[in-house]
Amino acid sequence: METQLGVELFTRSRMGMPLTETGRVLAERVPVVLEDWDIALRETRGASSRASRVLRVGFVASAANESTQEIIGSFARRRPGWRVEVLITEPRWVGIPTTHPLAELAEIPFRQLWDEPFVATPTESGWWRDYRLATDERDGCPVKIGAIANNPDEWLSAIANGYGVSLTPEATARFYQRPGVTYRPVTGVSPSQVGVAWAPTSDNDAVIDDFVRACLRHRAPTTVEPDTRAPMREVGAD
Repeated sequence: METQLGVELFTRSRMGMPLTETGRVLAERVPVVLEDWDIALRETRGASSRASRVLRVGFVASAANESTQEIIGSFARRRPGWRVEVLITEPRWVGIPTTHPLAELAEIPFRQLWDEPFVATPTESGWWRDYRLATDERDGCPVKIGAIANNPDEWLSAIANGYGVSLTPEATARFYQRPGVTYRPVTGVSPSQVGVAWAPTSDNDAVIDDFVRACLRHRAPTTVEPDTRAPMREVGAD
């Protein structure tokens, strides 16, 4: 990059590589450039999806799995000819080694898990990691990390091997069975929540609006169809 720009971005020494004044100016501008580039990519992919009539939806494995067919069916009735692609992978129990003494309980108070090592997602997952560990519901008790898992297989193996326990949606007990892993309901901790989210650049996208309304319509058997005149932002949270 220094060669391409014809400037010096770092001051190199045995002590490290601090940014030069020129480098700091570039570093301050990079986030804006990347944000604009991200918006450009989303708009380009959005145009491509509209042209091919494909809506790509990603979610973490959960009870959302069990509503997927109804949601897609509702969306298809609103948008004939469109096809929804669901990229699957996620409501709150605990996955625990079958040999663990607590596995004998019908349900486990969250407080009894505070001193247990937990299987966590990588630190790069940020707030998602804290949410899965329920860090805000431990009255200041620090979390012990027994293992890091990057995918469901690593997660299940870590629990089965006794490296730690892990809070997980109730539906996980139906979708991810593994010898050595037992699932039990947990009391004293907030329930897992499933939400629908979209990029701000899609706020006025009628296709996204239809899909969100399909999600809201099938979130519960008694759910009433939202007022179609309501702004999209108001119907986007579940």
